[in-house]
Amino acid sequence: MEAKRSLMLILLVAADGLRAINVCPPGGDQCSVNTEFLKTEIEKATEEYKLALEQKVNEIAKILRHIAGDAHPKTDSDSEKEQVEGLRSECSVAEISNKLSAFENELSSALKELPNRISKFDSKFELTMKKFEQDKASTINFLDTRLTEIKSSILGDVYAKLTDMIQVNERLSIAQDQRIDGLETKITSKLEPLVIDIERKLSVFSEKVEKMEEKKLLARDIQKHSFEEMFHSLNSSVMFEMNQRFTRADEKLTELDKHREDTIENLNKTITV
Repeated sequence: MEAKRSLMLILLVAADGLRAINVCPPGGDQCSVNTEFLKTEIEKATEEYKLALEQKVNEIAKILRHIAGDAHPKTDSDSEKEQVEGLRSECSVAEISNKLSAFENELSSALKELPNRISKFDSKFELTMKKFEQDKASTINFLDTRLTEIKSSILGDVYAKLTDMIQVNERLSIAQDQRIDGLETKITSKLEPLVIDIERKLSVFSEKVEKMEEKKLLARDIQKHSFEEMFHSLNSSVMFEMNQRFTRADEKLTELDKHREDTIENLNKTITV
């Protein structure tokens, strides 16, 4: 900003000198003096502007180098300088590109302002204009060269570091996958014996349950068969006892009938006698 303000002041002085040329009679001594003064001031303004451009480019290069992360270790003075200059390491590549684009636009507009402040109708000013055009062309070429160097070297380093980061992340991802595979292998090796043991215990338990069910069914059949046998045995005993009782009853009735018949016969004999 200071360089830009000083440049504007110099251009204003040059414009005042140009106005002095316009009001002087052609061929006057004062006009010659003013023309030389104007040439000198414009050359000074052009040189200072070139220096300001170089300083601006160096500042951007410094920011880009800081963002890219130089290999040399930082000292306390470097850290203090970064704080004063407001450098930020968290700038992205997009922000870098935006800074460069804004810088190029600013330079282009500033360069376009210089010839607009100089009047070309004075024939005595032709040499100065040619000198200015040469300086402007050399300034633009200088700027293009420096920007090309910055983009090829500094941004190349940035993209190289980004590529390294991507490769590191890929290696970390591969290592993480390998650790996961190893962990799965360890878990599988630990779980397989446990699963086999559990399956064996479940099989033993199932066999025991099946045997218990078989025993229950067998005991149920035996109990049923025993009950049927007992029922048949009891039924046979009852029937035999009932048959015996009926047989004895029939025998008693037969004896009673015979005794009655004998008694009646004896009674008849007694009555007849």
